[in-house]
Amino acid sequence: MVRIVEYDVPDRDGGELICLITTITEPEAATAAELAAAYHQRWEEEATNGQLKTVLRGPGKVLRSKSPDLVHQEIWAYLLVHYAINSLICHAATGADIDPDRISFLRTLNIVRRTATGTAAPLNAGKRSRRRSSPPLPRAETATQRAAPGPTHAWSSASATTPTG
Repeated sequence: MVRIVEYDVPDRDGGELICLITTITEPEAATAAELAAAYHQRWEEEATNGQLKTVLRGPGKVLRSKSPDLVHQEIWAYLLVHYAINSLICHAATGADIDPDRISFLRTLNIVRRTATGTAAPLNAGKRSRRRSSPPLPRAETATQRAAPGPTHAWSSASATTPTG
């Protein structure tokens, strides 16, 4: 026996109906709203894991350190860089009065990398060099308008309609 919880995601293009199937059949054990929020939170955590494992470190790459102490240090370094980038995203989102989930982690990481290596183009730069493989540093409003893909970035408990089921 399963229970189906349906809820709308109004901030996606045209809204979207999500059907969540669970083995928690008793509404007293978990309300539909609680299940919908838990599903959303699960995808937030999946996105964070993906940012750390695939985007920040790079796909298929393993930790370079060989000793346990250095592995510990390298993991902390990744966590701190991830935190710093997300702090930048939250700061930019607050300034633009938008949801931080609407700012792409990958795009922000690329901007940080170009800035840290001195390869970022100034905001008032003229024509783009044809040899450059990445686009010039975008203006803040351009970077914040791009919506990140996936279910983790489209639904928030404050914007969703009341789930049913």
